[in-house]
Amino acid sequence: MAEDKTKIIGDFLKAFQDKEVDKALSFVTEDATWVAPHGTFNGKDELKHYMAWSNQTTSDMKLTYCGIDILAQGDKAACEHILSGTIEGKKWELPALCSYEFSGDKIKRITTVFDRLALAKQVATGFMAKKGVNAIISATEKGLR
Repeated sequence: MAEDKTKIIGDFLKAFQDKEVDKALSFVTEDATWVAPHGTFNGKDELKHYMAWSNQTTSDMKLTYCGIDILAQGDKAACEHILSGTIEGKKWELPALCSYEFSGDKIKRITTVFDRLALAKQVATGFMAKKGVNAIISATEKGLR
C-alpha cells in the first residue's frame, strides 16, 4: 500500500510541476487542506487558486527529489525535494519538505515547509529590498558566526 501512496504523491507533484492543476486536484479530497509558507488553503477551490498563483509566479518551477525522496507508511507520507525556478528574472533554489495525510487513495492534507527568507534573499531586487532582507538575516543570525 505504501507504494500506492508514493505513486499518488509522485503523480500529484508531476501534474503540479507540469502546470496541470485540474489533474493535480484529482489526487486530493474535496475538503483537502494545504498548509504552506504562504498560508493555509482549504478545499479544492482554494488549492486551485494557490497552485495557479504559484505557477504564474514561478512559471518554470521544478521539483527535484533528494534525501528521502518519497517515504510512505500507512496513511502518512513525506517527500524531500529541491524547489527551483525564476521569479521576475531572478533564479532561486531551496530545499523543501512536504508531509501528506491520506483519506483512502486521496490526499487530504499537505504541509509544505521551506525557508521564505532564503527565497527572498535570492530574488530580492533593488538596494532597499536587498538591504532589508540582509538586515533580517543578520538579526536572526546574530552571534552565530
